[in-house]
Amino acid sequence: MHIPTAEKILKEAKSILDELDITFCIHTGTCLGAIRGGAIITYDYDVDIASVFGLHGLTEEVMQKGIDAFKAHGFSVTPKHHNVGTVVVTKKENIILDWTCYKEKEDGIRVLVLKETIIPVELFHQLKEIDFLGEKFFVPNPPEEYLERTYGTDWRIPIK
Repeated sequence: MHIPTAEKILKEAKSILDELDITFCIHTGTCLGAIRGGAIITYDYDVDIASVFGLHGLTEEVMQKGIDAFKAHGFSVTPKHHNVGTVVVTKKENIILDWTCYKEKEDGIRVLVLKETIIPVELFHQLKEIDFLGEKFFVPNPPEEYLERTYGTDWRIPIK
């Protein structure tokens, strides 16, 4: 993944969703890179953002407005429905940006990274704002707990 282009695409996605007042956070590998090293991970293959249905005003209709806006800005868009929710797979300038719109289950949110992991939805209630790439982005709160639940206790150690 070409990091400068990935940064540009993430900022463009932020601009699109902010314009629609759609709340999202960076998550999984993008959150890991932001918190651990302040940068997108060089060996990652996509950019990851997330929202949760029922939180911060996200509905199916609001998600569709986001999808339409991505298309209007030249992204190719493929929504994929899973048991975790809807993964809106977007692509522009050879960068894949996944916008996962999670459905809350009775025990939390199911995140698929290394394995399916259950994350308490409370980590998405009051998102934390961080400085990343010269802009303000939200992350699950507290991000350290989110990353430990997602990647394990050694999340601070980069994979070689």
